[in-house]
Amino acid sequence: MRFALAHQNPLVATRVTGGVGAPLPEDQYALLTLGSDDVLLWSLKPSEEGIDAGLIARVWNLAEGTSAMALSLPPHSLASASAATHVETDLAPVVLNGGVL
Repeated sequence: MRFALAHQNPLVATRVTGGVGAPLPEDQYALLTLGSDDVLLWSLKPSEEGIDAGLIARVWNLAEGTSAMALSLPPHSLASASAATHVETDLAPVVLNGGVL
């Protein structure tokens, strides 16, 4: 699956960092945080059912083994989350910790 996704959607990415003169410095705005350098946000998009049904965050674990992450949308907390398949079929609700996945 990873090879097929990489083949169909070649990765073009760069780290977004704040800096002197940057229009959106890191200490003033962040759409979301992942809490781990081993986790790559691959896609953030509206649900297939529309934005009212929520957002889909697709992430890759780039570590050699399992890796912990904490996805959040500062300054807001998440209301709910679900584990889903690669074709966005919900599998089960996911427990949030203080509004953080």
